[in-house]
Amino acid sequence: MASSALRRKREHFHDPRSSSESAALRLTAAERPEEILPILLEEIVHLGFPSALVLELDFDTGQIKPSAFLNCGPKFLEQFNTSLWASENAFVSALLNLKSVLAPDGAMRSGALYAHPMIYNNSTPCWEAERERRNDCLAAQNAKSSKLQIQQQVCSACGMRSYVNLVIGQLGKHTGQMQLRQFRNMVDRANRHLSRLFKVEHYYNRMRDMEITISRMTTVMESMADPVILTDNQHRVIIQNRAAERFFRVPEGVSEGGRRAVELTIFSFRPPFLP
Repeated sequence: MASSALRRKREHFHDPRSSSESAALRLTAAERPEEILPILLEEIVHLGFPSALVLELDFDTGQIKPSAFLNCGPKFLEQFNTSLWASENAFVSALLNLKSVLAPDGAMRSGALYAHPMIYNNSTPCWEAERERRNDCLAAQNAKSSKLQIQQQVCSACGMRSYVNLVIGQLGKHTGQMQLRQFRNMVDRANRHLSRLFKVEHYYNRMRDMEITISRMTTVMESMADPVILTDNQHRVIIQNRAAERFFRVPEGVSEGGRRAVELTIFSFRPPFLP
């Protein structure tokens, strides 16, 4: 009898460590950047926050507005539309100072709220910055900064553009310091994974754009009547059009003298820096 009661007590006991581990597994299992925020909001509500949302900063207009939400109605969301220039707003201040903020009951129409910022950052510089030994990688700069540098949210090394979000949770009746700490830790964990996925997608998009550019160049080259050869910085042929293949091809069965004549012709068409 006592053993059965103890078992039931254990079943109803909420272990914050197991909850945190479960949230971490869900977040790290995400494969696309757009999957992170919905999972994060679900886990925040699971922590005991009745509702949760994410505010996103638009770099072009300076506007701040909800981009993702859970258990939030239209009127609830309306109060969060603001701009970066409304510095008296507690949430704008949280973004500018990259710090958590607690808006007490009465500050907003929805009761007490807790917010924590998310910004693209990584202590390891991007590949381009490391290769060229540069110190202007955006990810590394954001990781060290305690203020939002709004004019510098494009990486000078790789050209990647940052994101700036503010995650907000509505406090419940029994929300305590432990839940607030878990909230911060969960947002930080989500941000680390989002930064990685954001970078991967940036490189993927660059590769895709390069493939499209090469495909267009190939189409133009093939339509040209003149021979065209593209080489890399090691003078290796990357691509050549059909006219070049015909022009520089040594016909089968040609004599040694004829072959030598073709080779001399090819050599005369090479730029002086080629071997």
